[in-house]
Amino acid sequence: MQISTKQCLIRKIRSHELEEAIHVFMRAFRRTDDEMLFQITKTHWKNWQSSGLAEFYGAFLNDRLIAICLCFAFKRTASLGYMSVDLSYQHQGVGRSLLEYIIHDLEQKRIFTIRLYATKMGEGLYNQHSFKEDYIGSIYELNFREEINLKGLKVRTSSRIWPWIYSLDKEVYGDDRTKLLRFLIKNSRLIVKGRHGFAFIRNDTVGPVIAKNIPIFIDLLKYAYILGAKKLCYLTHDSHSLKVIDILHLVENTTMRCKRMIRGPPFIENLSLPYAMYNFAIG
Repeated sequence: MQISTKQCLIRKIRSHELEEAIHVFMRAFRRTDDEMLFQITKTHWKNWQSSGLAEFYGAFLNDRLIAICLCFAFKRTASLGYMSVDLSYQHQGVGRSLLEYIIHDLEQKRIFTIRLYATKMGEGLYNQHSFKEDYIGSIYELNFREEINLKGLKVRTSSRIWPWIYSLDKEVYGDDRTKLLRFLIKNSRLIVKGRHGFAFIRNDTVGPVIAKNIPIFIDLLKYAYILGAKKLCYLTHDSHSLKVIDILHLVENTTMRCKRMIRGPPFIENLSLPYAMYNFAIG
């Protein structure tokens, strides 16, 4: 159906509209038959919205939701994801209008740096809006072949977030993610190794994981694996990050590979430390 973007109303998506937003996302990526994906997405999105961790933007045509995007805003930066336009309305400027609305909304909040993880389908849109690509993100499968010595790991669970965790996360990520970490301590399991590294585990996924060196990073992943973690979102950006993949024989899910893209002023992130992401919301 040919439309004019002037016909679209763009606003925040309300809680009762969330399931329809998931259907838009699944239709856009041709995953309508994947009931497991629907249920997992529903759980995550409801938790993110009810906790205030993410805001959901939508484009509406005659009260029908036809495009969506999620925004995780922190102190100085924001992350976008799940940019999706319903199949019947793609290539008509709807995604462009939605993205421009979100950028303007963030700028009103004095947030000028935006990160996202783009599929090939979305790269063109983001290039047109001054996003620059830097690193590659993907999902990797954990599968430790050797027997793991629990006593030797010296990793333990923790029921609280220690001050050094906030500091280490801010150093690596380049922004204050207190809101995310407080969400995770309520919805995930936290493991730590001394004051040198931490990881959050939710279901079969581990992340974020931040450690002061590769051996600590590996010990955290081993303990997470024992607790049921089978995959992690990982950013490859230098020889050290590639070394972790070689050491652990990580197997990449190449269908989930995407490019990290950034718009706006540079920020200081320390990716010299081993780091795995909480999540990357593709779009």
